[in-house]
Amino acid sequence: MRTHPNYGPSRFGYYAHRMGAWIQARHYRDIYPDAQDCITPFMWGFTVFDGDRPFDDEILGLIEMERAIGDVPDWAIDIALQIDALPHCGQVNFPEPLYAVFRGIGREEPDPGYTFCFEASSATKDAVEQRLLALDRWLDGATVQDWRRRFPDVSAFVEHAYSALGASTDLKRVAVERMAWHLRFLNASFTTNDGGLLSIDMNAPRPWTPGRPETGEREEIERRLREAAEDTAFDVDRFISEFDHPWLCHQRLFDQINATLARIGREESAYDWDEAVEAAKPTAEEMCRVYDVSMAGITAWAEGDEPDGGLRDAPEADAILSETCDRLGPPTDVKLWLALALRKKIERFRIQEPVGALAV
Repeated sequence: MRTHPNYGPSRFGYYAHRMGAWIQARHYRDIYPDAQDCITPFMWGFTVFDGDRPFDDEILGLIEMERAIGDVPDWAIDIALQIDALPHCGQVNFPEPLYAVFRGIGREEPDPGYTFCFEASSATKDAVEQRLLALDRWLDGATVQDWRRRFPDVSAFVEHAYSALGASTDLKRVAVERMAWHLRFLNASFTTNDGGLLSIDMNAPRPWTPGRPETGEREEIERRLREAAEDTAFDVDRFISEFDHPWLCHQRLFDQINATLARIGREESAYDWDEAVEAAKPTAEEMCRVYDVSMAGITAWAEGDEPDGGLRDAPEADAILSETCDRLGPPTDVKLWLALALRKKIERFRIQEPVGALAV
């Protein structure tokens, strides 16, 4: 097994370190000491297992499949890391990261369409920055007509923000400033990754870590926010606590921005959880549909069959199959190991029910 920093367990160890999930990975290795030389035990980030022996026969079988392969190719190790890093929230441009894994397996080369947690593509950062520039114009007192002219690429956001925020008040203005500060902080601190491979930098900032360094600018914004909220029901501490979440890589990033602006417009300090869950259900249902069709496609591909249940006859399902199992190409031992591990990872996500992770 390789020990070079770019490959093998050390690379998985770096990702686990960055995610704060090393305890989980070490726990699995301690339970299955005979598999410490394998990659398979490291491929279950963001999943939940029960019991003292969490790996079922299927995962134990994947370990044996990996052993039978022998020297796992470099490209397969990189894709195994992508499978491990698939998050239960789906990532900001879901299902693209999932589809990228399928494409990578089929081409035997990591696909650049994949994005890791706590990293962001340049396209995502640009889309966020466009929204922030538009909010700067609102803070400057620009009219909606001026917004439309200056920001045609985010016209739907402009219309929503102007309508949601309504008439300017001191409280709304400072709350928008605080949200914008948070997003600019994330845009600056998240690694920009357009290549699909994990960028290894042990000194990279960890913007999701509680107690991250304060800045004078942030402290000044929050001081003014407390002044503006004085003698109101607006709970400043509860409002700013929402920004502990690293929005920039969440599947519903832009929904979260829109929802926060709507609350600011109503001068509400916190969202209603039940309402947030209801709003997330359509996204969760779509996500589960992608998962279900993907699992059926992998199973059929591994067995050399067509997916059951007339999936090809349903345009929506056929479109998913065209981006998943149809991308895998002729099976090989390495492809089978990766694809079946991916199917198992998706199955674990499906059991967890994603709606809670999507509620913002």
